[in-house]
Amino acid sequence: MYSNIHYKVEMKKTYKKILTVVLIWILLFAGIIGYGIYWLFFDWGRFKDELINQSTSPNGTYTINAYLSKEVLQFHMQCWGN
Repeated sequence: MYSNIHYKVEMKKTYKKILTVVLIWILLFAGIIGYGIYWLFFDWGRFKDELINQSTSPNGTYTINAYLSKEVLQFHMQCWGN
């Protein structure tokens, strides 16, 4: 009887440890993926190497800046509203 209760307690502790480690790995992986998506799609600072052209809409509401990034050799346009 004692060994059965002890076994269940040990299994519960082991299950909690495994669950904690798995959750930490999932959160770490999600954080890395989240930062990668942010860097790829929303970090505009990495494109501002050389301004090629700037154009304003006819009513002056929007300004479009075209940058050439020497770092990744990629053409990228950016549009800002006033």
